[in-house]
Amino acid sequence: MGRSNVLAILHPRRGVGKTTIAVNLAATLVKAEHWTVLIDLDPESDASRALGVDLTNGSRSIAAVIRGRAHLREICIPTASGIDLVPAHLDLAVFGTGDGGHRASLVGRLSEEMDGIDAYAFAFLDCPSGLNALVHTALALADQVLIPYQTDERERIPEALRNLLSEAPHPTKINLIANKVIGVEHETDVHENAGDLEVSYVGAIRYSPMLQERNALGLPPVILGPEDEAAKDFAELAAELTFN
Repeated sequence: MGRSNVLAILHPRRGVGKTTIAVNLAATLVKAEHWTVLIDLDPESDASRALGVDLTNGSRSIAAVIRGRAHLREICIPTASGIDLVPAHLDLAVFGTGDGGHRASLVGRLSEEMDGIDAYAFAFLDCPSGLNALVHTALALADQVLIPYQTDERERIPEALRNLLSEAPHPTKINLIANKVIGVEHETDVHENAGDLEVSYVGAIRYSPMLQERNALGLPPVILGPEDEAAKDFAELAAELTFN
């Protein structure tokens, strides 16, 4: 069986909608009968909490896998959304720092583990903000990168992230998603500020007042119901990624 399609969702800045896109896109793919796992690589664990999992310790988290105390397939938790979750815990933060050797060790360990869950059609890596060792690891594992941006941002791909993507260890498809769009969004010149990177615009997600309110209250995102306009955008985005 072939390996899962691994998608890393990343951006150096907080608040651009990484986790919102991760959980809603994964849930949309599940509804379309694509078996999907979400691996939470963020010590703040927003994706885990969004899917109803809030660990009291890290013994059954992705951190335990990195330490060699568990396997990914052993700690995957089925959630009510239909998404299987590999949860995070705050103790994951210790793995965010380190030199090149540390990053290589992380990549080696998780690459072996990813081979053990290749029955999934899609595997999402929800990354922390910043560009630390966990983000480097996700980039090394990913087949595709999803980068959300807001239409009022001066740079679609910030310089630091552009440099990191340029140094990726293997060719990775780079997809840009316009998020929190108000009104009608047309495809923009995503090649602006892209340098030598080959990037694709894969869609826009409309602004959701409910999600914005939760964000303002410091609450994790939720999976949108079909009545939300943004849910329709996730369906279109899922189709784009499935057939692209």
